[in-house]
Amino acid sequence: MVCEQEIRKIGNKNFLMINCLHCANNSSLGNITCFRRILDKIRENKDVDSIIFQRGYKKILNPSSFKTLREYVDVIDSIEDEEEMCDADFEAFSILKFKMQEDPVGAILHLMNIEPCKDDKKVFDSIKKKFEKTEIWKLVNENKSKYKENELFHIIFRDRILPGFVSFYTEAIPRDAKIIEKYEIAGSSVQIYEMNEKPHPVYHITPKELNLGRNELILLNKAFMRLSKEEFDQKRGQAICEKVITELSPEISEEKKKELAAALRRYSFGYGIIEVLFQDPRIQDVFVDSPGDKQIYINHADYAECATNIILSAEELEKLSTRFRLISGRPFDESYPILHAELKDMGIRIAGVTEPMTFNGIGFAFRKHSVQPWTMQQFIKNGTVSAEAAGLISFLVDGQQSILVTGSRGSGKTSILSSLFAEIPQNFRIITIEDTPELPIEELRDLGYNIQHLRVKSSLQREAYEVTAEEALRSALRLGESVLVIGEVRGEEAKSLFEAMRIGAAGNVVMGTIHGSSAYDVWDRIVNDLKVPSTSFKAADIVINCAPVRKGEKIKRERRIIGITEIGKFWNADPQKEKGFVDLMVYNRSRDRLEVSKDLRKSYALKTIAMKKGMSMADVMKSIKTRAKIKEAIVKASNKNNNLLDVKFALMSTNKFIEIMKGFRTKPSYPKVLRDFRKWLAVQQKTFKG
Repeated sequence: MVCEQEIRKIGNKNFLMINCLHCANNSSLGNITCFRRILDKIRENKDVDSIIFQRGYKKILNPSSFKTLREYVDVIDSIEDEEEMCDADFEAFSILKFKMQEDPVGAILHLMNIEPCKDDKKVFDSIKKKFEKTEIWKLVNENKSKYKENELFHIIFRDRILPGFVSFYTEAIPRDAKIIEKYEIAGSSVQIYEMNEKPHPVYHITPKELNLGRNELILLNKAFMRLSKEEFDQKRGQAICEKVITELSPEISEEKKKELAAALRRYSFGYGIIEVLFQDPRIQDVFVDSPGDKQIYINHADYAECATNIILSAEELEKLSTRFRLISGRPFDESYPILHAELKDMGIRIAGVTEPMTFNGIGFAFRKHSVQPWTMQQFIKNGTVSAEAAGLISFLVDGQQSILVTGSRGSGKTSILSSLFAEIPQNFRIITIEDTPELPIEELRDLGYNIQHLRVKSSLQREAYEVTAEEALRSALRLGESVLVIGEVRGEEAKSLFEAMRIGAAGNVVMGTIHGSSAYDVWDRIVNDLKVPSTSFKAADIVINCAPVRKGEKIKRERRIIGITEIGKFWNADPQKEKGFVDLMVYNRSRDRLEVSKDLRKSYALKTIAMKKGMSMADVMKSIKTRAKIKEAIVKASNKNNNLLDVKFALMSTNKFIEIMKGFRTKPSYPKVLRDFRKWLAVQQKTFKG
């Protein structure tokens, strides 16, 4: 049976797709019949970039190998027939012409071995001269003594194999790419590279399943076909996949069975390559732009926006759409072209659009929030914040100040907010309000926090059963004295929130995030956009400003806290003009460090806390410094025990600090506090296991 062939555009490239499912040959360029038909198709279609053979798996010819093939076709088509030759040379020439159409390696070797007579030498020298400029001639010449003729073909024409059940395509790393980082994630290899002509880095991932052997791929394809008869059950997906693989291969080892079942589950009951991408903790967003026929883009914690080597097929996009529609319980079609859903098992928020909202096809944006809470110690270690700033923030939280964390999208606002939980004494009850769950509430509850988590109506969704953020906030204030945490301040609830802060209705720390690039931006948005009176805005005490920072011309960006600003109380109309903002800490770009401002000791907020606690300003500064040194000591100790950076230990450290402070009946000795803590830390460094 003749294989079906078609030209298909994938990304920016055109592929010759060859359906070899019912082919008696071996789905390869090395097959004589296949090779002749492929040459004809390449001649007809000058814009083809590569070839994909589809059987039980997909075999994709590497771009460099296809370039070699294209060059070879151009040369053989330029060789004209010759009739006036001696008999021996005519026979050699005829064999060459025949081999050129079906066996390129054999043709080159034959040409290298021809020894023509004097009269025909000029003809053969001319042909050799054309071939000597080609890549195939160079490769055959370099490798003919190392490999057999049938092995040479596969050295020259290399391909990549994709499992038949995956519905995405990968692009190879170009030869002139500059690799800037390599790492592994759950068995998948990641390489970040730069190209001179590209404005952003490329995130190249090779999922673990692409490195499986041929027999394993065949087994997975059979298992995938059998799974099509199974009822969809996402919760039992792994168990079902293991059962099917055991039935098909009873002798398989337990380890290999689990590995293959995990891959099978991902592409049958899971979310395919999207799930693989989100195994990388450094990926925060994944973007599939409609119509979905180009590379996926990601937002990387270190390299900002990156293109990837992954291109989804139309089938994969449709499969994802169906899956997300089921999860959301809402339509996603022409009548309702917007989709919002949550993958709770992975901590991912999905936004989808389709026609007629798009001009063509389906687009998705995936946003991941951290499952594990961050800690100030982690941020000190990765350079996001200085130890001195962390000490100040710890003191402000303990002093029950109202804190807003601001920054652009992707600046790390929510991560910073989640790190503040470990600074809150565990005896305080916490109420959190979110429209989309981004804060790691369940993990904090598991650590012993008493948290009431309220869900409010999203500004992007229409769900009659959900209350507005303003209603939830009013209810929260009636639930008793608690620390109040607002996932994001962005609507009508702002008036109620600031009014509550102004009259002290919350009774404790109030924290939240808001979009903005500075304290002034926050004031402008809250007062002018959200219509909160300036007098109420004064109820907020502190603005922590986050931003992604790029050093010089480098592409890589680092998340930083670039300012801690106090909102003064003695201004009337415009805090910027009336010097109502006091910078407690400022970012030194040359040193890449948040540093103490000369105005810190003048802080009204610190003076207020000192008055409430019966402390002198000298003691306030000692407390901040001691907290900073404690966090610095934990970070240093983490070099030998990395578990000391996690939230469980951060909470233990807060509790230990409180315990040590309680041991003083009168004024505490801060040097002794530090000594006692370091003694405890030395023991924990050896024993704490997370």
